[in-house]
Amino acid sequence: MRASKTSPRDIIAFVHIEKAAGTTLIHLLRRHFLFAYCDVRPLSKASGKRFTPRDLQQVLRINPFVRCIGGHAVLPHGPLAEGWPGMRYITLLRDPVSRYVSQFRYTRDKKGRGHSFEDFLANDWYANFQTRKIAGVDDPDAAKRILEERFVAVGTVERFDLFVEALRAILGQGFAARYRRCNVASRTEETDRIRQAYGTEIMDRNRADLELYRFVEASLGKSPEPAALHAEVSETPSVLSAAALAFRKLYVEPRIGLRRSLNGLSWSGSY
Repeated sequence: MRASKTSPRDIIAFVHIEKAAGTTLIHLLRRHFLFAYCDVRPLSKASGKRFTPRDLQQVLRINPFVRCIGGHAVLPHGPLAEGWPGMRYITLLRDPVSRYVSQFRYTRDKKGRGHSFEDFLANDWYANFQTRKIAGVDDPDAAKRILEERFVAVGTVERFDLFVEALRAILGQGFAARYRRCNVASRTEETDRIRQAYGTEIMDRNRADLELYRFVEASLGKSPEPAALHAEVSETPSVLSAAALAFRKLYVEPRIGLRRSLNGLSWSGSY
């Protein structure tokens, strides 16, 4: 999807879709924005598991330098989009079948939810997950309109290098394109077995996601050559990177966690 320029005063919001290379992208955003990047989460139960304009105002009081935010609860529809109309969004989609199986394995193995794949298939929360993340409903046409109207860059995990190049067009040549894949689940015999045994059912549960993914794929241009993409990359000075890490870990995250705890939410957690 074509990237467009954004004003330096605009806040860029990364809509972090689960199991779609978000951790890798967050490392790039942290390295580029340094003190101006913030991982955000709802700060009160009243937020309804969505990051709201009120939450953003509180985050800006904690860290007034913020120019870029990211999180699973950052949504381009509802309260945030309505209350902060100048917000501009970025996101990555992933092949719906691969993402769906990966989310099943993550919820079972990392989250400790001992459900079977049949139980996972029956749970509507996981069906058309990417479309509902963008539009709030499993309507691919609504999601397409939001991507076209509110996003400055949209890409796919399978063409990650092209998405990174789009970000460089938005953020400038100072955006470091060198990266290392993070939080990558290995392809296993179980994954192959699930895809073979339940491929039809998975596609039935993700028809809207398949349509949205194909729409984004069709809008992408030719991928840049990796050598060209990774050439002439300026590295962030280590002292600044270390200072930003300390600022995030020792000041921002504890204050956000405390605010959540005082409002009856868990200190950690994405929602």
